[in-house]
Amino acid sequence: RLYGTYLVSASGDGSVAYTDLRRVLARGESSGSKLTLKTKQTAEGDDEVLCLDMVRGGERIIAGLSTGSLQLYTVGDIEAGATDRIPGHPDSVDAIVSLEGLEGGSGDSLVVTGCGDGMLRVVSLFPHQILGVLGEHGTASMPVEVLTMSNRGRYGKPGH
Repeated sequence: RLYGTYLVSASGDGSVAYTDLRRVLARGESSGSKLTLKTKQTAEGDDEVLCLDMVRGGERIIAGLSTGSLQLYTVGDIEAGATDRIPGHPDSVDAIVSLEGLEGGSGDSLVVTGCGDGMLRVVSLFPHQILGVLGEHGTASMPVEVLTMSNRGRYGKPGH
């Protein structure tokens, strides 16, 4: 997934990686030379990473795991591994969207998660706490696998 000038990705081995594309964008396509991208990556993890988003103004990466936990990584020190772990979801965290940039409020430490149990939850990252259930997908047996937010932060849309 592309976040500004960062490309953030997860691998099947439980690792998270990011690539800063500023050098690529600065060189442009006309140089004709081969580009070497510098990617930083965590070590393999025990849990499958199902979704990613960036929070805290692009300083942190948040990952949703198959075990129902969230993990936070610091972008500049991603190779050190997760800095925080937030347990508490009863099922896998399949989708996540940051509430940063909401009009009329500060959402820089709030995310909405979509889970395997069909519920949408609001989670505070600082301090770590699941604040409550925002809603559900409609049928509890259907997981929430996709969450989107308008570019103005005005509405969200769950999907399967």
